Amino acid sequence: MSEVVVSQPTAPEAGRVVARVAVPGLAASSVLAVGSLGAGWMAPASGMGAHPLIDAVRSSEVGASLAKLLVVVAAGALVRIWVRARPLARGLGVVQAQQLGAVGLVWSVPLLVAPVLFSRDVFSYIALSRLPSAGIDPYQHGTGVLSTSWSDGADPMWFDAPAPYGPVWILASSALFRLTDAEPTAALLGFRLLALAGVGLLAVFVPRLAVRAGADPGTAAWLAVLNPMVLFHFGVAAHNDALMVGLLIAGLALALGGRVGVGVAVVTLAGLVKAPALLALPFLAVYLATSTPGWRIRIRVGTTVLSVALAVAAATTVAAGVGVGWVANLATPTEVDTWLSPSTALGRTIGLVAEAGELASADSVLHVARLAGLVVAALMLGWLLLTARRRPLLRTIALALLAVVVLGPVVHPWYLLWPLPLLAVSVTSRRELGWIVGASLGLATYTVANTAATSAALFSVGDGVAVLAAAVVALAIALGPRLGGRRGVRGPAAGREADVAEPTRDRLSSTSRAGTSTGRPAWPAPTPRADPATEPAP
Repeated sequence: MSEVVVSQPTAPEAGRVVARVAVPGLAASSVLAVGSLGAGWMAPASGMGAHPLIDAVRSSEVGASLAKLLVVVAAGALVRIWVRARPLARGLGVVQAQQLGAVGLVWSVPLLVAPVLFSRDVFSYIALSRLPSAGIDPYQHGTGVLSTSWSDGADPMWFDAPAPYGPVWILASSALFRLTDAEPTAALLGFRLLALAGVGLLAVFVPRLAVRAGADPGTAAWLAVLNPMVLFHFGVAAHNDALMVGLLIAGLALALGGRVGVGVAVVTLAGLVKAPALLALPFLAVYLATSTPGWRIRIRVGTTVLSVALAVAAATTVAAGVGVGWVANLATPTEVDTWLSPSTALGRTIGLVAEAGELASADSVLHVARLAGLVVAALMLGWLLLTARRRPLLRTIALALLAVVVLGPVVHPWYLLWPLPLLAVSVTSRRELGWIVGASLGLATYTVANTAATSAALFSVGDGVAVLAAAVVALAIALGPRLGGRRGVRGPAAGREADVAEPTRDRLSSTSRAGTSTGRPAWPAPTPRADPATEPAP
């Protein structure tokens, strides 16, 4: 078979590609911002809703309905723009892919001070930011301990819930409080900029990891950074998961690039925002240790990883002036039922039937189902760790995070974004890529249809119905030929794009496993990529 070479786009061509995505997306996000004025969540203390025009829209049934319609139309337009951008993304170089990822930041600009959509957790962040300055331990008390929680817009559900976030998040939110004094608009802007800092890290480091994994950087940036789920939940809703994921990807890229100590420190910082990122550390330690010859050096590498992680944790905990109570609070999010969680959905369904038949209480069945999910997740994590050398590091961490998400007792749409960047750089087949795209679009559907999407339910759609709608969309996309099959992933007429990673690209070669004469690990170099598409023609 002859080898087909597809040249990378020139700089002007890449600039036109970015512009073709940025401009229509910016227009759609502007419409989304306008719709949020009539349908979004506003903190009572902001006074924004008191503006005569906004009040007229929000208090009118027709005006509120039109605003919600704008939200749906704008969200649909963003999804369509994203899907149509995929052929344009393939074959971009690293810098061009980073520019494509930065387009997601451009899309967020009109939404920086717009009312909140899709989740109001950011108001709880604002309320939480007040506690350390008031001398209140956020790991012992909920935001309801202060009378300002209601005016901050925090969900009353969390008034009595202590924070499950690490000291890095406490430091960041406290800093924002000192800068903004929790003034509603300024604080919202601050937390959104913090989330977009995480998105910026994704834009920079996802293409770099893609090259190391042998994947197409443009496709990876398209899937993991430009994804409308990123805009909805990181740009608009400002979830702190954005900072966690951004730091995790940056840390892994630095560690695999040879800056091991810095990389481990940054990964630890990610886990001290939210705990799931800490899952990467044992896998990273195993990978680094097995990259070196001899047990003594391997033990030294493992000890170094552990020492750096503990030092960072101790330093940030002392700086934040809090203890380690957040570890005991990790179960706080499980106070809600989400039908996106298979264990919760199955447990709740069986529990209702069992209770109707007077066989068992619904809550006891739910508890057993959730516990079973956690046990299976723990077993999967153990198996992944024991067999870590059989597959690429990035894919192993992605599977670990995915297992925790899918088998956890609570699943929110933005939890998909934990493993998404790593899946984007380690996807091994076009069918698998189709499933990831399908899941993204399905959860985007759920995000807009769910009752928490706006200040009042868009269509009074229940959680279960929203899950069903999301599942239908996900299956239709994943099983359809355009995105999941061969037709949807073929490049220009010259041949097939190498936009999925080869399973062994980011493993250590037998040569690098032998180490170096200095006893230092020989870190795997990025796979040479003279061209973005080098698969043989069929």
